Amino acid sequence: MLKINPKDAVIHNNLADVLSAQGKLDEAVLHLKEAIRISPDYVEGYNQIGLILAEQGKYNKAKVFFLKAVQIKPSYTEARKNIELLNKILSPDKS
Repeated sequence: MLKINPKDAVIHNNLADVLSAQGKLDEAVLHLKEAIRISPDYVEGYNQIGLILAEQGKYNKAKVFFLKAVQIKPSYTEARKNIELLNKILSPDKS
């Protein structure tokens, strides 16, 4: 029988992916928060929370998580791209 290590950030992230796909976004966020509690430098967890919040229309909150991911790992291009997309949503071109 497969046993899950509750102290493995990647496992919590993977479980969050499954829950998110099932539409259980609040549960997914709980597992992602646990992942970053276990491993505070786990940038994928911050990015995933940001994606879920953005999906819920919580753009400013999402941006905080994307920025945290970039703060931890400046080369993390996925979070940088997400910040750019949110900036376009939050500050649409007026032309």
